[in-house]
Order: sequence, then C-alpha cells, then structure tokens
Amino acid sequence: MKSRGFTLLETTIVLALAFLFLLLSFYFAPRSSAQFKEEQFMQNLTSKLDKAAMQGKEHHQIVRAFFGKEDVQILVGRKTEELEYPPTLIKYGAESVYISPSGVTRPTTIPLVSKKGHYSYNLIFELSFGGVYRVTKQEW
Repeated sequence: MKSRGFTLLETTIVLALAFLFLLLSFYFAPRSSAQFKEEQFMQNLTSKLDKAAMQGKEHHQIVRAFFGKEDVQILVGRKTEELEYPPTLIKYGAESVYISPSGVTRPTTIPLVSKKGHYSYNLIFELSFGGVYRVTKQEW
C-alpha cells in the first residue's frame, strides 16, 4: 500500500517559497503603505476642498486653504478644518489659496514632495468658473 503524504523535498520547497514571499512582503509593504497614505491624504484633501467650496457658495463666503509646513487648514467663514500631512509628505514654505463664492480662484500650483519615492504631488488650481483644481503625480 502506498503512502499518500508529502515527501521531505516537497515540504522543503513549499516552506522555502512561503519564506520568500514573506520576505518580499516585508520589503515592499512599507513603501506601498506610505504611498497608500499619501494617496488617501490627497483624496481627503480634494474631498474637503469640494465640501468647503460648496459651503462657501451656499453661504456667499470666501474659502481660504492655507498650506502650511505641517498641515492644511481650510477656512469657510469662522469654521476651520485641519488636515495633517502624512509623515512622508513634505511641504516647503507656506501658501494660501482663496476660492470666491462663485468658485473663481487664482492659478496656483502647490507641490507636496514625497520622502519615500522620487515623485511629488502637484495640487493645481486653475483660473475658471467653478473652481477647477486637480492633483497630478510627477516622478523625477
């Protein structure tokens, strides 16, 4: 009668492959985690800017987005919302962007540089009715 188990060689190969996948996941996990946090921050930022622009239009108030070295402050009237940068993003200097109740803003590009990779995020505000802005990722 034949035994229906695995041989020592087959078990060793499977364990070696599992160990290799585990090592690779530890190598790539911090990079992808940091990049995920950065992209999630950019999504939260654009969502909060959209919400603030709608509130400004609704209450006929100017929206001010202040991009400091540590966080972004979005002000509508007397209400302030803060959004901290992830630890891997760097903002050099400080800038403010004003969005009128009609959505008009001055053309501005706000760069946020990543410490983890060779890229930066550019938040681009365009002069137009409706407050058009977009985020681009630029590698270098």
